Amino acid sequence: MSGDARDWAEQYASLAQDYLASREEAALKRAYEMGRRAVEQGLGVLDVAEAHSRVLISALGRGPTAGEGAQLAETAAEFLVESLAPFEMTHRGFKEVNGELHKLNRILEDRAVELEAANKELEAFSYSVSHDLRAPLRHISGYANMLAEYAEGILDEKGRRFLRVIVDAAKGMETLIAELLNFSRMARAEMRAAQVSLEPIVRDIIGEMSPDMVGRDVEWLIGELPE
Repeated sequence: MSGDARDWAEQYASLAQDYLASREEAALKRAYEMGRRAVEQGLGVLDVAEAHSRVLISALGRGPTAGEGAQLAETAAEFLVESLAPFEMTHRGFKEVNGELHKLNRILEDRAVELEAANKELEAFSYSVSHDLRAPLRHISGYANMLAEYAEGILDEKGRRFLRVIVDAAKGMETLIAELLNFSRMARAEMRAAQVSLEPIVRDIIGEMSPDMVGRDVEWLIGELPE
């Protein structure tokens, strides 16, 4: 037994003997405090029972009558019950916490199943959107190219520029669809950190918005952008 445990046992014995002699409520309250200290020091129920048995054996060794012995044992039991109350409360607290953890685990498992189903639905939706959008885009791009060849000697530079814009827009839309598919697969892919330069992205966005800025006085003020 460690020094702290011996000190605790000696103090427990002293308080228990005081309660056996006086049965004062104040001494009984200190029994609960002794139990709380036992929990804090890492002592167990058996440690408390051992200290208590020594007190009871010592008291009964003084030769009380049968009636006095029964009363003594009952009084000592009151002290023991109070000293064990913190252990009961701690055990109850552990059981409640474990119950809550089990509930949370079940909730997390259900959420994981729901998330997996949602990811599958998203992937299926993305493939469907990809197929439905790519077909008309191929028609737009194909017919625009055929029109450029057919009307090569008819269209002026402005008309040819319009056709190039149509073709480029169709290609840009196909790129967006491909990136949408890649995004839908991210849930199953390993995430990798990488540096991204923001300036080219901003420049690309400004270029895409150029048709909307025709005839408008727009000034872009862009400072140095981080990676």
